[in-house]
This record gives sequence, structure tokens and C-alpha cells, in this order.
Amino acid sequence: MSVIFKNMITSFKSVFVLKKHPWVFALLLGLLLVFPTLTTFFSGDDFFHLKISQANNLQEVGSFFSFYKPSGEFLFYRPLTTQLPNFIFFKLFGLNSTPYHLLGWLLFSLIIYLVYQLAKEISGNKKAALWTSFFYGLSASNFTRLAWIAQIQELGFGVNFLAACLFFLRNRLGLSLLFFLLALGSKESAVVLPLVLLVLIFFPKKIFNKKYFAFFILNFAFLLVYLYFRVFKMGFSAEAHYFTDFSFKTALNTAFWYGLWALSLPELLVDYVSSGLQINPRLWLLHGQYMKPILAFFGLFGLTVLLAVIRGWSRINKRLVGLAGFWFVINLLPHLFSPFHKFSYELTVPLFGIALALALIFAQSKPPRLAPLALGLFFGLSALTNCLTFKTHWSFQRGQIVRRVLDYMARYYPQSPEQPLFFYNDLPTENAIWGVSRQIDQGLFGSYALRLFYQKPELVVYFEDDSPPPAGEPVIKLPASAFF
Repeated sequence: MSVIFKNMITSFKSVFVLKKHPWVFALLLGLLLVFPTLTTFFSGDDFFHLKISQANNLQEVGSFFSFYKPSGEFLFYRPLTTQLPNFIFFKLFGLNSTPYHLLGWLLFSLIIYLVYQLAKEISGNKKAALWTSFFYGLSASNFTRLAWIAQIQELGFGVNFLAACLFFLRNRLGLSLLFFLLALGSKESAVVLPLVLLVLIFFPKKIFNKKYFAFFILNFAFLLVYLYFRVFKMGFSAEAHYFTDFSFKTALNTAFWYGLWALSLPELLVDYVSSGLQINPRLWLLHGQYMKPILAFFGLFGLTVLLAVIRGWSRINKRLVGLAGFWFVINLLPHLFSPFHKFSYELTVPLFGIALALALIFAQSKPPRLAPLALGLFFGLSALTNCLTFKTHWSFQRGQIVRRVLDYMARYYPQSPEQPLFFYNDLPTENAIWGVSRQIDQGLFGSYALRLFYQKPELVVYFEDDSPPPAGEPVIKLPASAFF
């Protein structure tokens, strides 16, 4: 029986060329964990991104790359990962969310490949590279990044950033510079890339010659030009949740949470833990059936890591573990000082540091079965966290609401309504902050979703909780609870 099972495994590996490309197995397990994300519909910022990505000619498409934006518009410079893909996909697929998710899966696949190759270049160890791709691909922090269509920008940024680092280590400096420029056009977090490359030059101890000197001069020259236009011409958002606090305490707290999310603890935990690590009892009341096994798996995984460190201390490459820690911290710099704007989906690049550190710990672990045990525990931890996230995260809940609203409008109002729409509160709610119609407002992003649906920019939509219609104005009344 064991011979038959062994032959089946061998055939499986042969079919999927796992021996030659072992990172594919990490990808398959990762995609298995995030499979429910394919069902998520558009919500919230997705509609804002689609709205700012509308264009009627090439000149308007070219304006996506301009730093000069009207006041109140999208005050982020991400044309390559926000406006351009949304413009193309909306033209091709409209409000069919599946192709957008498939694009996200494609980018995620490229990231896993780059993680494997980059870890192999840094460590010189194929086993460590494989374990890095496993710990990266299975992290629960991938779930919301793939569920929320707006985070295609994160995935695209991750591909460009990691590719720039990989080509740098392979001495393909022209391609590295190209992907640095693409990363700058993907997300502002790319500003730390030259610092990362400066450190990578010492792993494995490259000779800093004229070629590298010219390369870094070009990198910093492009960075300064970018920063000038980004800071002085474009400006920043004044919204309250982008508030920055440059205290060490804030940075430490933020890094602490990002570290826990990278290790697959649920993002919602931050809402139930106050200073001094005091846990709100409502966590157990509302989510105890998930949190208790999650914390049990997390504790067992932590003990396994500790055991691997103790037993393999002399064999662990501490210099490379230090590099992994630096990678994590330096790539968190754009987020460390934003106490009200921290989310697990922003771990696309920092997560590589955590995954590499874990891989280096387990690559030389004794006994050898310790690494598979850790991976099994991590898989179970991530699966439980993803189940909880699927049940509670607003991207799933609002997406379902939006889908019901659009299905209803398509059925009963196939043509654009002549009067404004008004979602009113027909049922009381326990939470006054998140009223019934307000949740629809958040999902539809005000009038944006229905304006896109009907291709009618002047369509007006009112919501009783936030923007009720003027007294006496004729409206089409829609009971908000009908869409829950």
C-alpha cells in the first residue's frame, strides 16, 4: 500500500513538475487557502478606483500618469496598478468581478515565484528558498489582499519591487532600475527600495565598483525627481485616518501588529486588544469559536519555532536572519507611523522578511520532521484565520450587499431611473455608528457604483444615515434591509 501511495506522489510531482519548480506546490497550497476570494464582489474603494479610471481617449489615459490632480481626487500616485488596469478591465469586463480576481491570482503567482528565486539568491539554499515560499504563500495576510479588488495595486507593486531586488542580485542592473521605476508608478512604498538594495549588496558581499556606483546614483536621482513631484506638486490626503505620529511607541505598536498578522493572526484582533495587551471580553463572546483554536495553533507553532531555534542555534545563519529582520522593518517604514491606517494587506513586501527568517530557522532544523510539523501547524492556523476573516471582514460582507443591490436594480430598473434613489432605514440597528443604510452607502461608495452600473454620471443616490434627500424632492424609495 505504501508503495502505491509513493508512486502516486511521484506521479503527482511529475505532472506538476514539482521537482524542477518546487515553488509551484507552495503556490497551490496558498491558492487553496484563498480560494473563497474568487467570490468577492466589488465594494467601497473598488468603485472609486473604477470611477477615476474612466477615460474616453488616449490623452485621458495619459493623464493617469500626471502628478497634477484636482483637489479631492485620488491623492496617490499609482497609475500602473490602479488607473491603468481598472481602465482596461472595465472596458473589457465591466462589473464582472471574476477577471479582476484572476488578475490578482496571476500577480500572486508571480510573487510566489519571485519570493522563491529571491530567497534562493540571498541564502544560496534551495531548501530555505522552498520553505520561504511556503511560509509566504500560506500566510493569512494574503487573504484580504486577494479578496479586495482594490488591492491589485498591492500585488502589482509587490511584483515590481521583488523583481527589482532579484535582478539586482543577478547583476541585471538595467532591469533592476526599470522595475524600480515601475514600482514607483505602482505605490509610494517603493521609495525604500534603494535602501534595501544598498543592504543587499553585502549579501553575498558584492564588490562596490563603478558600475554599482553609477547604478545607485541613477536610483537616487530618479527617487529625488519622484519625491519632488509627489510631495510638492501632488500633495497628500488630509483624511483623518492618514494621520501620522512619529513617536517610537507608535512605530513599535504598528510593527508588533504587522508581525502578528504576518504570522497569520486575524486582523480583527487589533480591535479587541487595548494598551497593556488587555483583551476585550467581547472577542470571546463574538468570535470565541474561532479565536480559541486559532490561539492554540499559534501557541503550538510558536513553541515549534522556539524548539527549532534552541536545537539549531549553532547551524542557523544569524547574519541572514538579521537581513530578514531588516527587510521586514525597512519595508514597514512607509506604514510604521500611521496608527489609524494599518491593514494586513500592506504586508506584500515586508512579509518576505518574516517568511525568510522562518525558513532559515527550519532549513537546518533537527530532527528534519520539525519543519513539516511547523508547516502543518501554520497551514491550520492560516485556514482558521481565513475562515474567521471570510465570516467577518467587511470586503466580503459589503460585496454581498452590493451584488444584491445591483441584481435588484437590473431586475426592476433595467433602464436608468429618472428620479434619485433613496435607501431608507426600515429596521432599527443595534449599532448606531454603522446604520443600515450607511452600510449600503459604504459598499456602493455613495453614488459611484450605480453611476457606473447605469453609465450615468449625474445619477443621485441618497442614504438616510448620511445624506437624506431635501424635503419634498421626489425620490425612488428603497428599504435598506432588503439587501442584507
